[in-house]
Amino acid sequence: MAEKSVFKFREASKNPELQKCLQHNGKQIEFYCKDHDIVCCSTCAVITHKKCDSIVPVEEAACGIKNSNVRDLTMDKLRKCQSSLRSVVAVLEANNRKLQTQTSNLRRKLVETRLKVNHLFDEFEKTLSSANDCMYEKESSRNTLQADRCRHLFTTVEGCVTILESAVMEGKEEGIFVILKQIDSQIRGFEKIIDQENSKISLVNLFFDEEIILENFLLQKNPEELIKIENIHEGTHDLEKF
Repeated sequence: MAEKSVFKFREASKNPELQKCLQHNGKQIEFYCKDHDIVCCSTCAVITHKKCDSIVPVEEAACGIKNSNVRDLTMDKLRKCQSSLRSVVAVLEANNRKLQTQTSNLRRKLVETRLKVNHLFDEFEKTLSSANDCMYEKESSRNTLQADRCRHLFTTVEGCVTILESAVMEGKEEGIFVILKQIDSQIRGFEKIIDQENSKISLVNLFFDEEIILENFLLQKNPEELIKIENIHEGTHDLEKF
């Protein structure tokens, strides 16, 4: 509303000899209300200021205005308004310049921060990869050693099979009987070892959770703790599924 009033006043002031009422377009300013210290048109005087005690014609109120200090006081007020507005504009422009500088600095710091984060993540990745490799070596070595033991036992069992087959094909019954009993006693040992190896089998998955990885990276936690081993099978039951 204030901006509209200023606009109307600016338009009306283009012709100082024909000042118009800001409230009633086209109406000539004719009166001055001393109670409200405001000039008005005849419509304003009748409607808005009908209860006011001191309404006089503009000609009467303006008598001697040229020789009074009212004009100077008003001009001083206007100049103070101008000064205040210049100060406001200066503060706003200075703030914009500061914001521009801060924005440039923030962009630069973001680039620097990204480089630091990239470096930190490179180191984090190295440690994580190393932990992953160590776990692989540990699990792979354990599996390889167990497989070697089983292969060695398999060779021993295979030798017994060969001996028994040869005895059946070429030997006498007494010899076959002795070999059967000897092999039978060894089979009990084989079965015991096989049961032990079977109980030691542990199939695992190596995995990590991406969200947990990111969270722990941001918190700078030890990456070696993030590689997990999940036991998915123990024993040789249903191994064909794997």
